[in-house]
Parts: sequence; C-alpha cells; structure tokens
Amino acid sequence: MATRSTQTTTAPSAPSYVGPFIAVATLYFVFGFVTNFNMGLVPYLKQIFQIHSFANWQAMLANNKNGFFPYTPATNLLYGLRESLAMLHEEGLENVYARHARHGEATRRAVKVWGLENVCVSPENYSSSVTAIFMPPGSNADEFRKLVLEQFNMALGSGLGRLAGKVFRIGHLGDFNDLMLAGTLSGVEMGLALAGVKHSKGGVAAALDHLTTAAQEARGQLLHVAQ
Repeated sequence: MATRSTQTTTAPSAPSYVGPFIAVATLYFVFGFVTNFNMGLVPYLKQIFQIHSFANWQAMLANNKNGFFPYTPATNLLYGLRESLAMLHEEGLENVYARHARHGEATRRAVKVWGLENVCVSPENYSSSVTAIFMPPGSNADEFRKLVLEQFNMALGSGLGRLAGKVFRIGHLGDFNDLMLAGTLSGVEMGLALAGVKHSKGGVAAALDHLTTAAQEARGQLLHVAQ
C-alpha cells in the first residue's frame, strides 16, 4: 500500500536587518513629526491666537467690563446696524415680509411671461429674496450678465457651482421698493432683447400689474382704517 508523505513549505524569511530598519525608520518619523509639530506649528498657532483679538475672546470680555473694545471699534458698522434696525421697526416686520413676498411673486410672473424657467420648481420652496432663472439652451448666462452690466450699469447675480453660466439671479431683498424692482426687471427684459435671447415680451407689464394690484389693496385697507 502506497503512502503519501506530506511536506510543509515555509515562506522565505526576510533578511535579519529588515526588522531593525523598520523600527528605526518608524521612530525617526515619529520623532521628526513630533519635534517639527512642537517647534513649528504649535508656537505659530499660539502666536496667531495672541495677535488676533478676534480669536481671543478673553481680551474682548475683559475690556467690555469697562465698556471698551480691545481695539478700534467698528463704529460705522454699529451705526449702520442701529439704523437698519430702526428702518425695520419703522416699516414693521409684517410689512417687510409682505414686501419681499410681493417682489418675489412679481419677479416670477415676469419670468413666466418671458418664457424662461425658474430654477426652483416647487412653489412651497420659492424664495422671497432672490429668483434664479435658467437661460435658454445655447445662451450663456455670464455673457448676458456682462451685456446688462455694460449697457445698463446693473449687476445680476451669477450661477454658482454646476449652475455657473447657466442661470442668472435677480435679487429683491433688503432696502428695495416697487420702483426699484420695476427698473431691475426692465433692465433684464431690455437685456434679453439686446442679447438676442429667445423670449416673449411683456414680463415687466405682468410684474407691474401685480405690484399695482397689491398697492391698490394696501391703499384700500388704509382708507378703510382711516374711516
């Protein structure tokens, strides 16, 4: 009866110097990294936090106890903030919200008549502060914005990220009234014509109809309250 012997094979061992070499290289790397980190980066970060008071709130808190700043205060910004708050309260927050909603709706009506596409397709997600609009295929939004800026000295917002060159944005927020929006939409409609962008006329008229109706309703409410 034949028997089969079993033999075990072992992989060739690494040279004897490989282990110590790896250990030394690892220690050298770790020591060098820690040394460079402690000698270079840490002191640099400490210096940054010591120099720039905006990153060190201790200086701000200490000086504020006596009503002072640790550096020259942004007086103009503080005055601007106070005036902005006064303007908001003077108009009334409810009126501010209504104005933004009115301008957003007027802009979207103009876009619809022009035959252009609103980037936002869900009405519940419409913005009351800005409207982003797709350019028709074959038209570049950045070239259109450049033409409007050169011809009418009016800056339109650009498309961002993957929408760059494909959309332009109309802002209707802040200290902005009906006449300012009418001028903005007029610049867009004239720009579309000058750029040869395929569109339908009458967008501005549609926006004005909405703004006029809203103004008439507001005036009627004021007269009713006065009586």
